[in-house]
Amino acid sequence: MSRNTIEGICHICGEKKKLTFEHIPPRSTGNNHTVKLFSGERLLKQIGSAIRFSLDDDISDLKYQNMQRGSGFQTLCSDCNSYLGHYYVPQFIDFYSAVRSLVAQKQYSSKYRYIELTTDKLQPLAFFKQIISNFCTINPAGTMEKCKNFLLNKANNDFPSNYRLYMSINPNLRAKTVFAGWSTVILKNGRFYCISTISIPPLLFKLVDIKNSTTKQTRWNDITALSTIKWEEQPIVKFTLPLVTKEESAKALSVFL
Repeated sequence: MSRNTIEGICHICGEKKKLTFEHIPPRSTGNNHTVKLFSGERLLKQIGSAIRFSLDDDISDLKYQNMQRGSGFQTLCSDCNSYLGHYYVPQFIDFYSAVRSLVAQKQYSSKYRYIELTTDKLQPLAFFKQIISNFCTINPAGTMEKCKNFLLNKANNDFPSNYRLYMSINPNLRAKTVFAGWSTVILKNGRFYCISTISIPPLLFKLVDIKNSTTKQTRWNDITALSTIKWEEQPIVKFTLPLVTKEESAKALSVFL
């Protein structure tokens, strides 16, 4: 992304303003150095069928664009960016750091492939809203306009009913950070689902638009219920997060592209 000031439609408030750079993940997680941006279209042309590759594979020989400030997008106005940074980002950073520490120490079941995390230090609604704001950031302007009031009023619990948010774990901390806009995945039985994905190792998020899907993903870990917890509440929350296998990450890459 250019450091030059650009005007455009903010992906959250929907107004035409000067746009600022939104770091994904937040800059304070260490996302403040030069990163390589690969084009999914170019990747397909150079390596062929994406299904043969996983998010862990080495693609360093492919052409890329240097992003000097870290990974992210210039799609939010300064007002929305500041609101997110003040109310939501700190909760995401704390959770991200805790899970990353567990993965680094291999504090998970290798037999059953999951991580269990119980905490009373998380403000669930703030954490949930930060993730949704990231999906608004990466997807085209206007495609998630129903999330505006939900995100810009911290106490609002009216999350659009057509979305489901899922979270899982990629235990490979060296895996790539990957973003994918809305894609339609067609299954062998002819059914399909509309999905957008964000991989911030070790966290992997999938947002499904069930209104534009003909099937549900019952095997994934649905965390949509976090959106119903009141802003001032900080209950004990238990996460049982499945670990993504290399085969599943290969499927994820085919979705990203």
